[in-house]
Amino acid sequence: MNAITVEILMSIFGVLTSFQIIPQCVRIHRRRKSDDLSLWTMYISIIQQVLWLGYAIWKPVICLVVTEGVWLTLLIVLLCFIFKYRGKRD
Repeated sequence: MNAITVEILMSIFGVLTSFQIIPQCVRIHRRRKSDDLSLWTMYISIIQQVLWLGYAIWKPVICLVVTEGVWLTLLIVLLCFIFKYRGKRD
């Protein structure tokens, strides 16, 4: 396999892995509650993804830039849902 094929495959695998956040976003949106999720876990995850994205841009590793960019975007969406539905009751 050549380097471009490997980059494309790794990007696809990384993006598919990052989709594991989507069910949590859907669950929060449907329930309209997010009290059972830790904000500290979200903060740490976002900091981690920012650092990884910075590293990927610095190196530059395309598959990491794509993967970490998607992860960070989904984490920010999840954090927005957490804030939007924090403390809300039915």
